[in-house]
Amino acid sequence: MELPFTLATLLDLILLGMVLEGAALIVWRRRTGKGPRVGATVRVLLAGGLVLIAWRAHLAGAPLPGVALILGLGGLAHLLDIKGRWE
Repeated sequence: MELPFTLATLLDLILLGMVLEGAALIVWRRRTGKGPRVGATVRVLLAGGLVLIAWRAHLAGAPLPGVALILGLGGLAHLLDIKGRWE
């Protein structure tokens, strides 16, 4: 069964959804004072987004060192997210 879209297109749509989600959460927080803090929103979405960007870069034929760098940045963002949640 052939899909009407490619994996790259699906990743692009997911990334777009993440950007819209982040923008909505930040606007909500600033207007109401409720919801996750802006820094927490950015950290969690950045960590996941960088993994998807690395995957997308690999699909586009990016060299492995570049993909590894993006994944490393995603790992760093993940560690910062964990640090921000630590009590």
